[in-house]
Amino acid sequence: MLSLELGTAISGVGDDQLRERLIAIRNRAIRLSEEVRRISHGLRPALLEYIGFAGAVRSHCRDLSENAGLRVDLAADDSLDLPADVATVLYRIVQEALQNVVRHARATAVTVQIQERNGFIALSVEDNGVGFSRGSLPPGSGMGLASMRERARSLGGELTVRKAAPHGTRMEALIPSGGVK
Repeated sequence: MLSLELGTAISGVGDDQLRERLIAIRNRAIRLSEEVRRISHGLRPALLEYIGFAGAVRSHCRDLSENAGLRVDLAADDSLDLPADVATVLYRIVQEALQNVVRHARATAVTVQIQERNGFIALSVEDNGVGFSRGSLPPGSGMGLASMRERARSLGGELTVRKAAPHGTRMEALIPSGGVK
């Protein structure tokens, strides 16, 4: 966001010396953002270590339900035994997807489903909110979606987002259950 604001400021500056300084600041902000993203992708939430993947997701859903006034229905297999990289990526995707619901969907309920299918972990998060269209996304939004897609791709998976019927949004991720080979 900072780099976008700097880009807007740069386009309105007539002084060449000031423009060059702003460009240098914007480039540093971009590098810093990339470094923070790289570091954060490597972090493993302690909750995953203590109560496992399903327990950590269950805890997050319960906290969200209590704090955001959103009904969260979770269907997750407690016996899922995932490699650390897969558990971390899926947990972060769940967190981001649910945060998107809270921020943007104006939903009253969300359903989270996690199941193993044919060597893949299938994750879906579906809300009953207002839905979206690409043209209606506010400026600066979409970073969460990009982050979730990047996380899924980092393990050879894929992530899709589409309108849910009759309204709302459905995010689906399909990740190889064995992690990075």
